[in-house]
Amino acid sequence: MTEIPTVIKIQINQISPNTPTATKKLLLDGKQIISTDQNNFEFTIDSAQDHQATLVIEDIPSGAKTEMNIPIKVNRVDIIGKLIVTPDTVGTDPFTVKFDASTTVINDPTDELVSFTWDF
Repeated sequence: MTEIPTVIKIQINQISPNTPTATKKLLLDGKQIISTDQNNFEFTIDSAQDHQATLVIEDIPSGAKTEMNIPIKVNRVDIIGKLIVTPDTVGTDPFTVKFDASTTVINDPTDELVSFTWDF
């Protein structure tokens, strides 16, 4: 995946054996994802790091338990900011300095930078 944030949906169609006491849960980096029906899970990846989803199916009365690890790899290139600072004159103040960040490269060719904000 290359876009942050990204919504991921996991749907469980069938488990075997499917007993009335079997429970299904999904963990993202060890934290449980809440599902309304135990078959559809949805979560948002909002950080540019690798994650791990773990599907756990458990039937407590029989003692059966199965876990499946699903690695989630984020292949996101960071924004490369380039700032060109050019003074109009050299010497003492006051003088004008131009800031140009037009050579900044973003990670998605379909995206565009719409503005820069400077905070001095």
